[in-house]
Amino acid sequence: MARDVLIQKINDTLIAGVESEQAVVYLLVETRKLADRDNYGDPVLRMFCNWVVHTDLANKGEGSTLLLTAVDKEIDLLARKFFAVALLSDDVLRSQIASPYFK
Repeated sequence: MARDVLIQKINDTLIAGVESEQAVVYLLVETRKLADRDNYGDPVLRMFCNWVVHTDLANKGEGSTLLLTAVDKEIDLLARKFFAVALLSDDVLRSQIASPYFK
């Protein structure tokens, strides 16, 4: 029965809309309670639930490592795309500048 109460609280919060810091904190605390009861161990969800009430996560968990690894990969991918476009643009620019002189 307690599980149903938690689900109802989470559902009610989502229906009302999460538009304030208080609503975010409440939603994640209730979500953490439900996850603990159901032995749901997603590390990223746990990290966010912890982060919302502990601004300094002294004990880095698996979730923060997974999240930071994913962010690092995305940044690396974006950087590679940016530099590839920049290099391509330089090559195109060079060919356009040189072409009138080397015909």
